[in-house]
Amino acid sequence: MREKIAPREFWNRRSQHYDEQSGAAYADAYRKTAECIRPYLTPNDRVLDFACGTGLVTLPVAQMAAEVCAIDISDEMVRHLKEKIAEQGVGNVSVSCMDLFDDSLRPGSFDAVVACNVLLYLENRAEVLARIRELLRPEGMFLSATDCLGERLTREGVRKWWRSHTGEMPYVSFDRMHTLEASIAAAGFEVLETENLFPAPPNLFVSKKKVNEHRSADRWPALLLRSDEVFVDDGDPAQQRGDRRGDREHKDREQRHGEKGVAEEGVDAEML
Repeated sequence: MREKIAPREFWNRRSQHYDEQSGAAYADAYRKTAECIRPYLTPNDRVLDFACGTGLVTLPVAQMAAEVCAIDISDEMVRHLKEKIAEQGVGNVSVSCMDLFDDSLRPGSFDAVVACNVLLYLENRAEVLARIRELLRPEGMFLSATDCLGERLTREGVRKWWRSHTGEMPYVSFDRMHTLEASIAAAGFEVLETENLFPAPPNLFVSKKKVNEHRSADRWPALLLRSDEVFVDDGDPAQQRGDRRGDREHKDREQRHGEKGVAEEGVDAEML
């Protein structure tokens, strides 16, 4: 077997034709992703777009928030996004080539973190989810869309399995939708809504709210994780959560952001 390609090199190569290939094939899924994200953001929000790529989600999100900090480990992806920002005259997006653990990203400094089509490529997902939770303000939103290649047999899943096992692409996980949802909830998030955005492979949008450690422990008392499966002893999380995307959740967030805006007219201690 050849040596596995490094993630940065792989995504630098993919950047050359990313918009023409993935952007075109999944255009409807990207549109649906932006629509799903919209109810959870307010015009005052500061958003981190983790693994922003060429900005297929970044630029729509920029129209919903006050500020977007977009990061990616691929300097070529970053270059393409910077070109789009300059061409379109977008003024509220900053783009940096860095990983999620860069010291310049301060804990508790974001109202929302967006992560589209990246969680399945992370061998250190538990550490990444913990870092995302750390970067969010209290009750901040984590909004993700992820291919669940283990849900059913698909041509794309077989292709990625083969390429990852022959070293042609980096690590790829094969989640099922319920195991992905449970693993995120176990990291200290309350799952508010899930929606499948693509038929094959399923692309699962999940909206999550950061909760405190005590509530997280109470929510998942018997969650046992392995690398290939998730066992939940207190029932089906999809049945327990219900659909909470309605006006009540959005009004709660608007009220919270209104209070935050008042505080920021003085000095916001979390921003120091």
